[in-house]
Amino acid sequence: MTPSTTPSAGPDHGRVTTANRADRSTDRSNRTNHPDRSDHPDRSTDLALFLVAFVWGSSYLAAKSAAAATSVLAVLLARYALSAISGSALLAARGRLRPTRAELRTGTILGLTQASVLIIETYGVAHTSAANAGLIISLTIILTPLLDRRGAALPARYFAASGVCVVAVGLLMSGSGGLHAPSAGDLLMLAAAVVRAGHVALVGRLTSGGGGGTGFGESAAAGGNVDLERVELDPARAEEYAVAIMRRAAVDPETAREVADLLATAREAGDIPRLPVVPPVIAPPRVFVNRVAEQADLTDAAAAGVIVVAGRPGIGKTALVGKWLADLVAAKAFEVCVYLELPDRGRDVGVGDVARELLRRVGVDTSVARSDAEWVALWHSVMRGKRYCVVVDEVAQPGQVRALIPESGEGLPGGGSLLVAVGAEPLAELAGQGAEFVEVGPFDADAGVALMRRLIGDARVDAEPEAVDQVVEACDGIPAVLALAAGILGQKRDWPVAQLAALLADGERQLDVLRKRGGGRHVVDLVFDAGYAELDSDAAQAYRAMGHLERADFQPGVLAALAGLSEPATVAALETLLAKYMVTEHEWPSTGYRVGDMQRNHTREAAQRAGEFGVQARTAALRRVRDMLVATVQEADVAASPDRPLRVPEVAAGSGRFATGAEGLQWVDAHLPDLLACARSGDDDAALRIAGSVWPYVTNYRRWDDGAWLYRHAADMARRTGFAEAEARKFHTGTRALTRHRGDPRRTSASLAQWVCAPCSPGWPRRRRPNTG
Repeated sequence: MTPSTTPSAGPDHGRVTTANRADRSTDRSNRTNHPDRSDHPDRSTDLALFLVAFVWGSSYLAAKSAAAATSVLAVLLARYALSAISGSALLAARGRLRPTRAELRTGTILGLTQASVLIIETYGVAHTSAANAGLIISLTIILTPLLDRRGAALPARYFAASGVCVVAVGLLMSGSGGLHAPSAGDLLMLAAAVVRAGHVALVGRLTSGGGGGTGFGESAAAGGNVDLERVELDPARAEEYAVAIMRRAAVDPETAREVADLLATAREAGDIPRLPVVPPVIAPPRVFVNRVAEQADLTDAAAAGVIVVAGRPGIGKTALVGKWLADLVAAKAFEVCVYLELPDRGRDVGVGDVARELLRRVGVDTSVARSDAEWVALWHSVMRGKRYCVVVDEVAQPGQVRALIPESGEGLPGGGSLLVAVGAEPLAELAGQGAEFVEVGPFDADAGVALMRRLIGDARVDAEPEAVDQVVEACDGIPAVLALAAGILGQKRDWPVAQLAALLADGERQLDVLRKRGGGRHVVDLVFDAGYAELDSDAAQAYRAMGHLERADFQPGVLAALAGLSEPATVAALETLLAKYMVTEHEWPSTGYRVGDMQRNHTREAAQRAGEFGVQARTAALRRVRDMLVATVQEADVAASPDRPLRVPEVAAGSGRFATGAEGLQWVDAHLPDLLACARSGDDDAALRIAGSVWPYVTNYRRWDDGAWLYRHAADMARRTGFAEAEARKFHTGTRALTRHRGDPRRTSASLAQWVCAPCSPGWPRRRRPNTG
């Protein structure tokens, strides 16, 4: 009810209260131009004091009502039992249930004086009105400076103000009945005011470092108020003081801000020297081959101030940047170079986390809590005027580095600073900040062989060059996987390279060989599994559907049929897979995509785990592809030759997918490998319909060899099934394709002879031979 630390009113002896701290914090912020401080005083303290006065004043009415219902001592017991329980819970939450010896000594003294105040005060409230009790106890404010003078004389204005206060209290107590003699309750309240003033003065002395109190370090640690104007600091206890202050700052944001302001002021005054920024040692990777073009691209892009280096996991981005950066450090291109790899592939990492860690790595104290914006501002402030390079690896979102892009380097000797963001996705949004982009792709065959030479030695490579080529091809040119394969050969020195090549050529065992024989589960997870786990549902479904592909190259329509998705949804899924470098796109004007053999083996493995690669599921997927190809090639035929009188078999009515014949022929050209594979699959109806629909394509694109094979294959199908009309038409169309062939005349004659002699073969159905004329 009654606060135990009412502030004294003395002009020179007031203790440091919350309001004092707020004022001093504001003064310091004005001196240091702190961006987050206002020049206006904090009104929250005034509001808090008003609420204290309101609760304190209303407590007298509550105490009087309680004392009327029971005894004074019972009221006090109930009051402070609740206080003891809540206070113990608070101390337990802070882990401070065991007080120190000094705290017990000080607490005992103050507890006795506080008990005296409360007993006298509560008896007084019981024998006078609540209004009189509140007015008389307020005299504590003018009595406290008299008891807490400590040898200093009080000014005359204090006594004048005190007289006015006493007269005002007397007039307010007189009420409508006029002046009258004080009651017993009034006198008890006056005694309580005197005792309370002594209690407040004693609190000030015992918690300010004098009188055998807890001392500065212990008081600060416990959250007590400290009279900084009277405390005598012991330099030998500086470390103890610092620990106590930081412990308090860890639980009190206001204290943390005050400490930060004090440190900033001390640094600006030169009392705390700035820590020297020492460039960390940037060592190049121990094994590095090729990437000459990419290093040149990095050098050319450095002038932009921000570079994005993108590529799939395990492709060698970090090694490339490390080699390039080590060369620049050796050439003293930058004063400071910092490399930072974000944890957990950059998940849940904000720009403030990145800035704080960068500051820590260049020697700046990061123990004080700050907002993201403050960390970023501090980073730019510390690095201003320096020529530096920062590499942030595993960047997942542009926002993790956008605010850290160096300020303009104009005026810096030797050029500006540089930020390099390395990630498994392109981070294209940074183009708006002028970023240059360097993509890192797989090794070509020569680079892959060069890496194997470095890892397994020239002798083994020269002894089995073809087997080494097969290993490089099987690993899709991914440096991390090549290094894993080399590790297996390093463990199995008695193995010929051809033995590993044979194991990796087996698509069903390939990934298991790398996981188990090479101990490379981490590498396989990094290169393949981690990216797959991040896909959305449509992209993951399309990814698994690639396990049904028989070739590395494919068209989106084929993948849509395999996955059971619409073609627009599949195109969107392919954009996701492109961004994660799981597939590549054919260069324009060609259409379609490509997936590496090892990546395709992983898609098959993912489909098997999802139960989508069984016989039934695979048959259904291939049937959807067959239906799509047959229906669409017939629509392309109708668009390219709408007036063609006869097709065998007849063309089903299409949906008008192609606006022009040229569009239809382009579709056939892009899907020709799939159409030929479908015709070769043993589906007689599909073979006949495809063969009956590609003549406009064969003649316009002059694909005579493919046309001749397809028509001969369809004619054989028709003969085997007894479809004489179709056989005759395919025979006729095939001979036309051969005669229009512009290749070797001898080859054309031999092919024609083969076709002409076919009717004499034992299986030829002479009775049904049609008139082709």
